[in-house]
Amino acid sequence: MPDQISALEITLLAAGVTFSHLFLFIMGRKVNTLYILLSVILVLAAFSGASGFALGTLAKLVRGYALLLLIGLAFFRYRTTNFSTASLAWLFFLTIFTLSAFWSDWPPSVLFHKAQAILVALAGIIAAYSVSGEKQLMQGLRTLLVGGVALGIGVLLLAIFESGGAFLYGRINLGGVVATRLASNVAPLLLVCTYLAIYDRSKAWKPVEYATVGLLASILLLTGARGPAAAAVLGFLIQLLPRGGRRLRVLALPVLIACSGLIVLGALREEVKVERLLSTANTRAAIWRTSMEEIVTSPMIGHGGLLVGPPGALTRFNTHNAWLQIVIEQGLLGLALFGVCALVVCGCGVQMYRLVSRHPPMVHLAIFPVSIIMAALFHGTIEISLIAPSSFALLVGLSIGLIDHLPRMALRSQGVLMQYAVWGNVRRQFPPNLPGRLRPGNP
Repeated sequence: MPDQISALEITLLAAGVTFSHLFLFIMGRKVNTLYILLSVILVLAAFSGASGFALGTLAKLVRGYALLLLIGLAFFRYRTTNFSTASLAWLFFLTIFTLSAFWSDWPPSVLFHKAQAILVALAGIIAAYSVSGEKQLMQGLRTLLVGGVALGIGVLLLAIFESGGAFLYGRINLGGVVATRLASNVAPLLLVCTYLAIYDRSKAWKPVEYATVGLLASILLLTGARGPAAAAVLGFLIQLLPRGGRRLRVLALPVLIACSGLIVLGALREEVKVERLLSTANTRAAIWRTSMEEIVTSPMIGHGGLLVGPPGALTRFNTHNAWLQIVIEQGLLGLALFGVCALVVCGCGVQMYRLVSRHPPMVHLAIFPVSIIMAALFHGTIEISLIAPSSFALLVGLSIGLIDHLPRMALRSQGVLMQYAVWGNVRRQFPPNLPGRLRPGNP
């Protein structure tokens, strides 16, 4: 890479910054700006830091700026600060998890890595609180759907123009983007799209939703990543379960996913090794054994955080298991704290479903956060995405925020319907052609 940036690159960068802010300002009048930024973050997460991209570092910086801009807009424009029990419990755990960096051997570096996770979770939570009703929430999820379209098209274009071949060892390989990382970012967006394809009542969006599901499912299959694929299947089954015996046409979605996979595999059968998805070889058993050896040396409070690598290029030690990562950094006390917070979130989820179920038009909204959280918990068995600045962590924050906020939305919607019902009774009892002195409220 050149040591100096040319004037043309500076001009293009300034033009891009100006255009993007102008776009946010214009679209913010029709769409929730926070969900536009969420979509940008989710798309860039798949490509930021890619070794083969000249703009990989720039993508990471733009993603970080979008995250900070989202949090700033939430507090100063949407004023989303009144958090409830589940959100506070999750933020409390992540705060303690972050502060544990102070008893590590490298406090500043470990603190920098951990602080990103709490910012990502906070961004998801405040995005959930920024909507006031079902219509706004569905509109926000459709904005994430557009992000899924952009991610799918971006991957296809990179695969087409990849000079060294789009596949390596039977898995998709795009300019240094790790296949597992790509899958970990595709899977949560795929769950957003499947939820919309099942429950969105807008006929105009249905073709886009179904096409995006097929596109992202095909990309997930080509990555050969078993963990993200299994997590996506689990979340999809949870979403599908409430409608399983009510509408046969909902079976068209899994049929579409299966057909898309068969078509892709048929076209690329000599380059893709699909048997890897069912294989038990090359697992993370060796990494987990090493993690257990580190845990034994400090089982109660953990190490605060471990960094590995040569001097000047230290990276966070990744156990590829969220539970082992918690124990190795916070000890058994940290794992117990996580369990307590998980029970609090679970209790709030049960209470949320009971309240939302009294308002039938919004019951389907309760399925979305449950499917995301369960998929993320499963994905935590093979990655630390739950406690890292990942796409799963972002959507888990959104889901936990919805667990707190959906009852408010249901009560607000029920109150509006009651007002309309009362006003309808008044209009029937007092027709508009009555003299003004006979109308209610006049002496």
